[in-house]
Amino acid sequence: MDLRQFLRRINGLSMVRSGVGDPGVREEPRTPGELLEADPVAVGSAAPERALFCDGVEAALTLTFLEHRPVTLNYVAAGAVDRGCRPVREVDRLVVACARRDEAWLESLDCPLEVCYLDADDPVAAESCAAALPHRMREELERHLVETLLREEDGLIVVDGSLIGHPRDARLAGVAKTVRRRYLGDESVLFRLPVGWRSPRFRIPAGTAGPAPDRYSCYVRLAGGPASPWHHGLVRLEAFEPQALEEAAALALAERQHAATLDPRGDRHLRPIAHVERLLRSRRPAIF
Repeated sequence: MDLRQFLRRINGLSMVRSGVGDPGVREEPRTPGELLEADPVAVGSAAPERALFCDGVEAALTLTFLEHRPVTLNYVAAGAVDRGCRPVREVDRLVVACARRDEAWLESLDCPLEVCYLDADDPVAAESCAAALPHRMREELERHLVETLLREEDGLIVVDGSLIGHPRDARLAGVAKTVRRRYLGDESVLFRLPVGWRSPRFRIPAGTAGPAPDRYSCYVRLAGGPASPWHHGLVRLEAFEPQALEEAAALALAERQHAATLDPRGDRHLRPIAHVERLLRSRRPAIF
């Protein structure tokens, strides 16, 4: 039998390259989540009509070096859209960063932009600080955006990723697309979770994976099946109240992307959140 004949006999042939999307080494959780239920549950259809979706982007360029210390241009933005992908609010920052000892040099250029001076003297420390700056700036901007929306909005606000760093509010929900961190002692329930179902809810104890109060979580299967990787289409939801996960799960299922999407993360990247990213990237300065 030749290779082509063999492949034709395989039902559901995927041809995915080995290692693509692999979550890598996953350590056992030090403090496993406390299960609040025994069995998976079919996700309901009670998605809220009004909900906002928040995300951010970051970009950085090295403009020059002064005695090996980098001078960088950093752009960060955060935005929110509604379920119709209509923009609700956007904020951004364009910042030049350099080591504190290079302050006089930058001032001599009459820099018209916001400036951030890094507390690093040698090239290695300056490079490390410069590399970490865009992500830190983006997280700060996203938190500021969410806090503003919580003051102005009454509906559910969905953020991309964990709720760590956000204020404790029953209107907040997080959608994590990665399964790199384990939260359950026994994950076998995830391997047989059908599309449109959620795992049992569980409590993440305060202080787990960061300074945060108790959070509640569950996994939802948005796409996939036994012929795909176990984590395909699997997202993990977070909320500060266990009952909020029902509404968040229904919303995630309703806002999943179409199977024909070209988004490489389309199996777990919610449509409005993907739209926020595209919108913010389209509006960043052309230099990036």
